[in-house]
Amino acid sequence: SVSDSGAPANGASFGGSINAYAGITFILPAAPPSPTVVAFRSSATNLTAGGDPDGTLQNFYLRDVTQQTTSHVGVLPGGGRAIAAGATASHVSVSAEGGMVVFSDFGSLPRQAYLFDAQVLDTDADSLLDSWEIVGIDSNIDGVIDLTLPGANPRMQDVFIEVDAMQGRLPSPRTLQLIQTRFGQQDARSVQVTLIVDETSVPTQTWSADINPIIWPPEFTPFKNAWFGSAAERASPNWPNIRQAKLWAHRYCVFADQNVSNTIAGMAEMPGNDMFLTLGGIWSWWGSSPSVQIGVFIHELGHTLNLNHGGGPGITNPAQRAIEYKPNYPSVMNPTWTTPQTGYASSWFGNLTESTNFAPSSLPPIFIDESLLFEADGIGGYSGFVVPVGPPPMRLANQTGGVDWNRDGSCCLPFPGVSADANFLAPGMGGPSPNQPLFSHNDYANIQVQIGRTGSFAASSHGTSLPSDEYTFQDFQTLESVGDWDERLDNYATGEPLYAIGGWETWCDGGQDALVSDEVALSPPNSLKIFYDASGEFGSDVVKRFEEDSGRLVLSTSVYVPSTATGAGYIVGLNRYCEDGHNWSMDVEFNATDGVIRDFDGASLPLAFDRWAEFWVDIDLDADLYSMYYDGMPLAEGLIWSQHVSGSLGDPGVPRLRALDLFARDITGMYFDDLQLQRPDRHPPEVCVADLADPAGQLDFSDVIAFLSAYAAMEPEADLAEPFGVFDFSDVVEFLTAFGAGCP
Repeated sequence: SVSDSGAPANGASFGGSINAYAGITFILPAAPPSPTVVAFRSSATNLTAGGDPDGTLQNFYLRDVTQQTTSHVGVLPGGGRAIAAGATASHVSVSAEGGMVVFSDFGSLPRQAYLFDAQVLDTDADSLLDSWEIVGIDSNIDGVIDLTLPGANPRMQDVFIEVDAMQGRLPSPRTLQLIQTRFGQQDARSVQVTLIVDETSVPTQTWSADINPIIWPPEFTPFKNAWFGSAAERASPNWPNIRQAKLWAHRYCVFADQNVSNTIAGMAEMPGNDMFLTLGGIWSWWGSSPSVQIGVFIHELGHTLNLNHGGGPGITNPAQRAIEYKPNYPSVMNPTWTTPQTGYASSWFGNLTESTNFAPSSLPPIFIDESLLFEADGIGGYSGFVVPVGPPPMRLANQTGGVDWNRDGSCCLPFPGVSADANFLAPGMGGPSPNQPLFSHNDYANIQVQIGRTGSFAASSHGTSLPSDEYTFQDFQTLESVGDWDERLDNYATGEPLYAIGGWETWCDGGQDALVSDEVALSPPNSLKIFYDASGEFGSDVVKRFEEDSGRLVLSTSVYVPSTATGAGYIVGLNRYCEDGHNWSMDVEFNATDGVIRDFDGASLPLAFDRWAEFWVDIDLDADLYSMYYDGMPLAEGLIWSQHVSGSLGDPGVPRLRALDLFARDITGMYFDDLQLQRPDRHPPEVCVADLADPAGQLDFSDVIAFLSAYAAMEPEADLAEPFGVFDFSDVVEFLTAFGAGCP
C-alpha cells in the first residue's frame, strides 16, 4: 500500500500523483512464506532482465523499519540487481526478471520496507493506485490493510460507487447489474463501474434541494455521515481508517425519495464524488421503470465525471457545455435523452451496440449553427432514429436526411441557409436562444474518472460545483407529449434481450424477457419474439409503459404465429400497472393450439398462421370505449375500456392507458412487428404548402399569385417537388395538386 504521509527518514510523503521520492510501504504477514514476493512496476514499461528501459529505477532504497537498516539497491551492468550495505541477499533482493522485490527470512515479526526514489504508480490513471487495487488501502500506514477493492483492475479504470437507498427506492438487482455491464464498453478505453449496495431500506426523508437557484440539499451530509459504509464497517473500532480509505476510493449515491419544493429526478456534483436520485413522489410510477432508473443514474453519474447537459471537456467553451436540448447531442446527459419518451423511445439508447450510455464515439462531432442552417445537411446521426427539435411547437425530425427547419413545407435546398432556434423545444424548458452554435460531444472520450480529495470531492463539501439546472418531471411530461410511439425493433441488435431498451421492461421488473429476433420480420431485419421455454411457470412477459389519460388512441401491431407453434400468447392493455395492483382493460388470447384469437368475453376469429396479420385497437378514453380488429375483421366493438376485464370482476378501473403487455403464457413462439400507438388528437396541424398568402387557412386566387411570384423569383416557397433546387413543371403540378386538395 502507499503511504500518504509520515514516510520515514530519507523519504518524502506522497501527494497524490506520480512523484519521485515517494514512500511506498510493503506490508508483510507476521510469518511470511519464504520468499515473500511483492511486485511493482517502474512505469508503463515492465522491468526486464535486460535492464530498466525507462531509466526510472536506476537508484532506489529499501528501508527495513523494524531493523532500522537501509539497503541501497542499484542497477548493475547488464541489467542485474545487487544489494548494497545493510542487508543480505536473503533478506531483500530484486529478481533477475525485474519488477519483483523479494523478502525472506524475516522470522516471526511483521516487517515494513519503504521504497524510495521511485515513481508511485497509477497505471490506468483512475486515481486508484496500483497497490490499492492489487493489495488494498492502508490509510493510516500502520501495516494493516483497512480496505480492499474487490474486482479492481490496475489496467482498467475503475469507478466504485457505494449505493444506499431509502425504503422502496432501490432498483432491482437486474437493473443495477445492467448499469454496470452497459457502462464503459466503447472504444479502446475501458471503464469498469462497480456498485456496492449497502443500506437498502433507510427510513424515507423528504429533502430540500432546489433549482432556482440550484442548491444542494442540506440533508445529504448528515445522511452520508450516518449511513456511509456498511453497518459492520461503521461498528468496527477501525472505522475512522476504513472511512478514510472509502472516501479516497468511492463515489456515493443515494436513491432518495423526493424534494419538498420541486420535481428534479436527481442531482450530482460536477465533478465530484456524491450524487442522489429522487424518483419518489410525483415520479413514483415512472420512477419505478428500469429504463428511467438507468437513464437518470447514468445522467447523474456523468455529472460526477465532469459532464454537463451539453457536453464536457471536449468542448472548449464551458458555457457551451451547459446548452441543453441540442438535437445533435444524443447523450443521456442531454435532458432530451435522459429517459425514453413515448414518441422516440426506440431511438433512446445511443447506438446499436450499447443501451443507455453517453454519446456514442462512433458518431463524429457535429456542429450546427442556428443562424445558418442548411436544410439538406440535416442533423446527422443514425438512420431510423428521430429526435425532438424546435422551435415550438416541438416536433420529431429524422437524424439522417434533410430537415425543414423554417417549416415552410419545402425541404430541402442545399442553400441558402435558414435560421431556427433548434434547441428551444417548449416554454418552461429553457427559453428562446436563437443563433447559438450547437456542438455535439464525445462524452466517453472526455469523462474524468479520477476521484480527488479536495474541492467538491471533499468529504462534506457540496454545492461548490453543480450543474446550473436539473431534469424535472415537468420536463419529462413535456417531452412525453411529442410524437407517436413507433416500435419497429430495427434500431436494436439482433438477439438482444428487450429489457430496458426502448423503454421496455419485464412485468413489474420480475417477468421473463423477450428477444429481438430476425427469424421473421414484416419490416426487416427485426421483430419482437415472445416464447415459453419451460424454464419457469410462464414465458416472456414484457411491458411498455404509457401515460395516456384522454383523447383518442389507436394501438396497433402486426402479429405472426408459426403453424408449428403450440400454446397461447396474449396482448394485454392495462389502465393500472404496478401501482398498488393492476387493472386489465383488454385481454386478447392468441391460441395456437385451438387456432383462434379470443377476446376476454369469448368473441373469437380464426388465427392466421405463417403470415403477418394486423391487430389494432381504437380507444376513445373520453368516452371510455374501445373496439378491436384483427386481420381486417372486427373482433369486438363498443367495449368499456375501464371495466371490460377487471371491472367485470368487481375491480373498477380508470379510463386511461398505462401499459401494453405482451405475454407468452405457454406459446412456443410468436412475433410482433411495427408496433404503434398513434395519438391523433396531439398531432400538430399539417403545413399546407399551397397556402402562401393571407388569409391563412383559406385557399384562393391570392395563393396562386403568390406561388407564381415565388416561382418566377426562384424562391424556396415554390420549390415543392424533386429535384429540389431546380424549379420546373413538377413544382407547378405539386402546387396545383395541393391547391385542389385544399388545406387540412
